[in-house]
This record gives sequence, structure tokens and C-alpha cells, in this order.
Amino acid sequence: MFRGHVNRVALRGRIVGMHESGKTAAEISRELGVTKDTVYLWIRRWQEEGNLTDRRRQGRPRETTNDQDEEIREAAEANPFTNAVAITEDLNLPVSGRTTAAVPVSLPRELSATALVKGFASAASLISSSWSFVVSLGLPCLLLSVKLPSSCHLLIHR
Repeated sequence: MFRGHVNRVALRGRIVGMHESGKTAAEISRELGVTKDTVYLWIRRWQEEGNLTDRRRQGRPRETTNDQDEEIREAAEANPFTNAVAITEDLNLPVSGRTTAAVPVSLPRELSATALVKGFASAASLISSSWSFVVSLGLPCLLLSVKLPSSCHLLIHR
């Protein structure tokens, strides 16, 4: 019945309002279609904290340390054409390549949206602000047109 953050808070407000108007937990429970435990929870939370919003949750523990994140960044910057699996193996990290790929690597502004190409680290040190992608149909490769002091093309095979 009540879905979404705003609606959950509204439901909790109705629980508290109905309680303050004299209704019992059983009446509130039946009328709103929630358990009595839910009614008691939000009445107690309102009385103790004056708040009806969800508490902040911890989330999943980190798998890499800040030092490991820094090593990953340095490895990606030192070899811009490597990938997350290779970095994980080179650094002998006890995590998957997917975890390594989740470590944010800062990119120049002109590359921000499309600098990472299917598992390849950015070529930020080589690419100027004028560049484009051309996908050759039928071939498992990507042609990256890069404008350097002398124009060249890089073919990155997957």
C-alpha cells in the first residue's frame, strides 16, 4: 500500500497521529494494514527521538584499504592500457578484478564520460581534448581516433 520513502514517512506520521488521537495499537494496525510491532516501533521512535525517518545504515564493509586504492590508482596511471584484472594480479590483491575496477581513478575533464573502454584504463596521458570512437561492425575491436602532435590511430583488441 505505502511504497517509497515519502509514503513510508507519511504512513509513520499517520501511525503517530492516530495514536495521539486516542486509537489503540490494534485499531491502528487493522486500519493501516501494518503489524502491531510496526505501530509500537514508530510510536516509540517518535517519543524517544521525535523522528520518523529511517536511520542511516552501515552498508557493506570495504574490501580494499586506502593504501591498496592508492596502489591501484598509481598502477592505472602508470600503464593506461592495462585492465582491472591485470592490476589485481600485478599487485597480488586478495580481491576480484571487479572490485579493483570499482576504485575511482580521476580523469581529465574532457575524458570523464567515455574514457574507460570495456575494461581498459584511460589513456589520459596520451589523448588530447579532440578525440572520437569508431566501432567497426562485425569485428571485436574498437578503433580509437586520437589527435596527438602527429595524428595516429590506436587499435585496441579485446
